[in-house]
Amino acid sequence: MVNNLSLSNDRPIKILFLTAEPTDSAKLRLGRELEDIKERLRLANLQGMFVLEERRSARPQDISQAIHDFKPNIVHFSGHGESTGELCFENELGNTKPVTPEALAALFKLVTAHVNCVVLNACYSDIQALAIVEHIPFVIGMKRAIGDKAAIAFAVGFYKALGAKRSIEEAYEFGCVEIQLQGIPEESTPVLRKKQQRCLRQADATPAMFYLERPTIEKRCYEEIKQPGCLIRIKAPENMGKTWLMNRVVAYARGNGYKTVNLSFKGLVDGICSDEETFMRSLCVAVSDELELPNNLNQYWDNQATCIYNSTMYFQKYLLANSSPVVLALNDVDLVFEQPAIANNFCNMLRDWHDKARRGDKVSEIWQKLRLIIVHSTEVYASLDINNSPLANHPIHNNLNL
Repeated sequence: MVNNLSLSNDRPIKILFLTAEPTDSAKLRLGRELEDIKERLRLANLQGMFVLEERRSARPQDISQAIHDFKPNIVHFSGHGESTGELCFENELGNTKPVTPEALAALFKLVTAHVNCVVLNACYSDIQALAIVEHIPFVIGMKRAIGDKAAIAFAVGFYKALGAKRSIEEAYEFGCVEIQLQGIPEESTPVLRKKQQRCLRQADATPAMFYLERPTIEKRCYEEIKQPGCLIRIKAPENMGKTWLMNRVVAYARGNGYKTVNLSFKGLVDGICSDEETFMRSLCVAVSDELELPNNLNQYWDNQATCIYNSTMYFQKYLLANSSPVVLALNDVDLVFEQPAIANNFCNMLRDWHDKARRGDKVSEIWQKLRLIIVHSTEVYASLDINNSPLANHPIHNNLNL
């Protein structure tokens, strides 16, 4: 079974269902979810094509043992998740025992031979999904808190479709639709992550196993991203986990109800062009797309004004005006630094956006909604005016050196 689950194989699809409901946490309807899944697979009328194994009140050590014993194709976890990304298993006394994304990612790295899909039906589990999908083809997580009814509806829809010989991607869509059909406004909470199939040079990769957990830095980022108008700069040499840390912060912000935009300049205008107007227009369009807003750029673009001014007005009057807080994460900003025709103006613009949030006027209220994350390597770019850009050592900057 590679890339997807197929019911055309002679072997049955094996599902490992893990639940944890610590005594010191809120009660969930995990038994109902499991029974509904069993019923949907039974109704699929595919005799012998599914085998379900369950482990209730799962402790961290039970996870690996169950995977060793059962060799599942799908691992499904139902329980609690914390906003910082940990999943809540149980300790020997039945109390909460959190397990980090790095720990589970390291485990799933070792079982890729048979595990093809992981379903994390727990609050804020998209942070875990981002870690695990480095190794497993399909991982489903929740990008914010999810209610009992929505969690059960998603599981029912997912396995109902899987039993009808649908693919993982289709089953995920049916799970989301099942939430809608039951009139629950949480259909956008589940998110499907798919492992990148392209081959990466080792020098370009930053997989989970290379990331050194830095709880102090992560906690600082989580606290800062909630501050109005904040700016976080993450800098480090290649392969030090910059992107991984950025993704953790973005997932945390999403889990706390913020809108998020995660852009890599590697894919913007073929890796950055030297024409400032084309670059800025492309950036505005990309942010609109990520926020799922119509492209209204022409309505706000004045050909008599500079492209920096036009871009600023597009954010101020359109993207931010009627929005909840927006986290704009810009990765691979090094590529901008390499274009002297646009670098200084672009950095000055970001600094101006950051300063607008601190002026204490009516416009500030709009710009306080924007929280910036800038990620780049530690090389020195002599052509940049460092003192007038977000790279300056401003007292309220969070400059994180990994």
